[in-house]
Amino acid sequence: MLEFYKFALPRMNRKAKIIFWSMFPIALVSSIVSILIPVVQKNLILGITNGKLDREEIIKICLISFIGIIVNVLEALGLNKLMICLKRKIQQELLNSGIRNDNPIIRDKGAGAYMVSIFGDSEQISGLIQNNVFYIFFQVVAAIVVLIITLNWSMLFAAIVIPSYIIMIAIHILSNKLYLKKYEIGREYVYEVNPKTLEYIENRSTILGYAQIQSYENNLYQLFDKRDASFEKAFAINTVSLVLLKAVKTISLLLFFIFSLYEILKESMTVAEFVAMTTYFSTIYAPIEIIKQFYMQVHKYHVAKSKIEDSLKKQIRSGIPKDYSLQLYNCSYMYKDIDTKGHLDNVTINVNDKIALVGLSGEGKTTIIKMLLGEIIPNIGRCVCGTQDISRISKYILRTYIRYYSQNIEIFNEDLCFNITLGKKGVDQKEYINHQQSLISLTGQCLIKIKNKCSNKQLSDDEKHLIQEVFLSDVNECSEYIFNDIIGEDNQTIETCAQIIGECVTARRYYINEKYNDILNMLELNVLKNRKLGQRGDMISGGEKNKIAMARFLLPEYGRYFILDEPFTNLDLISEEKCMNALRFYTKDMNGILISHKMNIVRNFANQIYVLENGKITDKGIHQELINKSGLYKKLYEEYLNQTNIETIKQQACKSCPSEQ
Repeated sequence: MLEFYKFALPRMNRKAKIIFWSMFPIALVSSIVSILIPVVQKNLILGITNGKLDREEIIKICLISFIGIIVNVLEALGLNKLMICLKRKIQQELLNSGIRNDNPIIRDKGAGAYMVSIFGDSEQISGLIQNNVFYIFFQVVAAIVVLIITLNWSMLFAAIVIPSYIIMIAIHILSNKLYLKKYEIGREYVYEVNPKTLEYIENRSTILGYAQIQSYENNLYQLFDKRDASFEKAFAINTVSLVLLKAVKTISLLLFFIFSLYEILKESMTVAEFVAMTTYFSTIYAPIEIIKQFYMQVHKYHVAKSKIEDSLKKQIRSGIPKDYSLQLYNCSYMYKDIDTKGHLDNVTINVNDKIALVGLSGEGKTTIIKMLLGEIIPNIGRCVCGTQDISRISKYILRTYIRYYSQNIEIFNEDLCFNITLGKKGVDQKEYINHQQSLISLTGQCLIKIKNKCSNKQLSDDEKHLIQEVFLSDVNECSEYIFNDIIGEDNQTIETCAQIIGECVTARRYYINEKYNDILNMLELNVLKNRKLGQRGDMISGGEKNKIAMARFLLPEYGRYFILDEPFTNLDLISEEKCMNALRFYTKDMNGILISHKMNIVRNFANQIYVLENGKITDKGIHQELINKSGLYKKLYEEYLNQTNIETIKQQACKSCPSEQ
C-alpha cells in the first residue's frame, strides 16, 4: 500500500493532496460513528423498556446518524475527485510517453494494446484510491474496539465471531489465489484482443475486398472466447467466495441469535445489548470484506503498474548537440528472428549533401532512416549528431534538426489547415520573430536559474511549462540533466542553449501565414479548404494525401537536415513536378536523405547517390558515374524507364539535373 501512495502522491496536485489528507479525519469520524450508534441504540432501548423515552438519546442517535451521512458523502466525493485526478494524470503521462518515446507495448503489441494501458490500466490503478486506506485502518481498529466493548456485555459474541473469522480468512486466501490466476490470463487476452479488433475495423476494406469476413471474424471470436472463458472462471470463483463469506457471516449471526435468546431468557443478557451486538456484526465483519476487495485491487494495481512503468521508463538523454553534423560510422544492424531483409553491414554515411538511397526493397534503407531518427540503435558502430549519439538526444530536440517525411502518411479527420499545421497558431513574419525573441529570453532566464541551482519553486509557471514542453519529463528530473548534460558541457553556453531551445519551441507553436499560403498555392491545395478530410483521409485521394504531407513537411521554420521517404508515391507527373519545385525551393539550404523508387526523382534531386545491396553500400556517385559502371543502379534506372513513359521521363530528367550542370 505504501508503494501505491509513493506512486500516486507525486502525481497529485496541491488541491488533490489536501483532499487526500482530509480523508484521515473523515475516516476517523466515520469509524467513531459506527462504534457509537449501537451504544446509543442500546441506551435508547433500555430507556424504552424501563418505560422512559429519553429525548437526549433520541437527539444523540439523530445527530450521530446525520454526522455519519455527511461524513460518508464527503468521503465519496473526495475519493471520486482523487480518482479522477490520478487517472487523468496517468493517462496524460501514458499518452505523452506513447507519442514521444519508443514504447515497448506499441512496438510489440500495437496501438490497441496501448489503448488498454492508457484507459484500462489507469482505471485499475486510480480505482485503488477509492479504497480509503485510512478507512480500512480505522475499520480494523473499530472491530477491535467492538470486541472489547461486547466482552463487557457477553462472551458469546467473541466466541462466535473469532472462529468465523478464521474460516473467512481461509476462504479469502484460497479464493483470491485462484481468482487472480484466472484474472491475469484474461487480462493478457485483453491485450491481444483489443489490437486485433482495432486492426479488423481499420482494415475492413481489405477484408471486404477479399471476402474474408467470416474467417477473420472466426479467428477474432476465438480470442474473445478464450478471454471470456478466463474472466468467467475468475468471476465465478469470486462469486462463490463472496457467497461462502456471506454464508459464514449469516450462520454466525443465526447462531448468535439462537444463543442470545437463550441468554435473554436466563436474563444474563438484555434485549438492548442483543440489539446493539447484532448491529455490531456489520462493523466486526467489515474489515474482512473490505480487505478481500482491497487485496484483489492491490494485485490488479501491481499488474497494471508493471505495464505502466515499462511505458513510462525515463530515457535519460542529453539535449543539445555541440554541432550539427549527421553521420553513420561503420553501422551494422541485425533484426531478431527474421531473415537478412533490412539488415545493415558496416554502413558509413556523412549527410553533408543531398543524398539519395537506392536499392531493391528490403535492403536496409528504412533501417538507416530509423537509426537517424533514434528509433533503433546500431548493434555495431555509431549514429551521431555532432559529437553525441543520436540515441542520447531528446527526440524533441532531434526533430529540431531533422525534418521527416514518412511514407506512412497520417491524415486526421479535421480540415486542411489542421492537417498541415497540426494545431499551430498562424502569425505574420513580424509576430513570429517577436514570439521567437520572447521565448529565447524566457529560456535564458530559466537556464540561468537552473545553473544557479534554484529550486523548482523559484521557477515561474512559464519556465516550468517550457522545461516540460522541451524535455518531456518531470520538472525536477529535467532540471537536473539540463544542468549536468547541457549547460555543464564544454563550449555550450547558456546563450547557445537558449537560442536553440527558443527557436525550436517557437517553430513548434507557430507558423508563418505567408509561407502557409504560398505552399498551398504551389501545391494547388486550396480546393481542399473548409472541409474535413475523413477518418485517415478517406475523403481524399492518395495524391492529395501526398501533397498534404509535403506541405506539412515544408511548413516548419526549423530543420538543418531532412529525410524524405517515398514522397512522390501517388502523384501524377504534373503534381510531381509541382511538389519537386516546392521541395527544391524550401530545402535549398538543407542537406538530407531521399528514398524513392522513382529514379527520375533521384536523378533530378540528389547530388550524391548511394546504392545498397545485401545490406552494404556497394557503390556511390552521381547519376552518370553510376550509369557508366553498369551496376545495380543502371539496372534499376533502365527498368524504371521501361515501365514509364520514356520520353516524358527523359525530359523531366534533363530539367535542372545536378549531374549535368
